[in-house]
Amino acid sequence: GTAGLGILVPFVALSAVTPGVIVVRNDFPATSVKEVIELARKRPGEIAYSSSGPGGAPHLAAELFKRMAGVDMVHVPNPGNPWPDVIAGRVQLMFGNITVALPMIKDGNLNLDWDDEVIAKSALTRDGRIVHRAGSPPR
Repeated sequence: GTAGLGILVPFVALSAVTPGVIVVRNDFPATSVKEVIELARKRPGEIAYSSSGPGGAPHLAAELFKRMAGVDMVHVPNPGNPWPDVIAGRVQLMFGNITVALPMIKDGNLNLDWDDEVIAKSALTRDGRIVHRAGSPPR
């Protein structure tokens, strides 16, 4: 029966926060967030980014970035695994979380703007550095 179901209480909690990052393929000419914005403004519609699909966090982050920076970039969804798209050069960049990106960055497969405006401490890297709001697009 359904006796006792009335005592169930909906529970929603934040269990983890992982910083989002912009990673670029190694041969991409922009090496900082500021340079990505400048290049995207010079080449509207020519820079492509990958995500796991429409509506996911990386896609929404990229769309917010595009809107805030006033740039036009092409979305190339890959519901399987979007990371190889960047590494193989099918797209120029990707918005993702640092926990997934970090091994590929450390292996030299992707580039990340470590030294832009603000660096926050984190236990995710050996030296305790992680990008936080680096080169945030102007509002």
